Amino acid sequence: MATALGVSLDHTSILCTYPSDAILASRALKGIIDVGWENCLDTLLELFSHGVVEAGERGELVNCILYLKAYADVMKEYYPDSPLTYLQKVPLKSFLKFLLLQRNRWPR
Repeated sequence: MATALGVSLDHTSILCTYPSDAILASRALKGIIDVGWENCLDTLLELFSHGVVEAGERGELVNCILYLKAYADVMKEYYPDSPLTYLQKVPLKSFLKFLLLQRNRWPR
């Protein structure tokens, strides 16, 4: 069952989500953390090189990874003792700082 979150100003679009989205996203983040960022990126690059992921979707996936990594880094700073989930709010300024300003955040 979908949940309507909002309606566009011109009333032509409705933003919907499914309650399970947050649960799935949280579990996916935990899986990435458990396996490690480097292994996940290697797998993603392999899928790209074999054409498994269509060219149009590659940019979206890369953006998702960048956002997820920034979110995980903010969570580690603000909630170091809490388990990493995708359900915690983080300050926008901190998220943007980690997304745009942090250097050398990736494992080598």
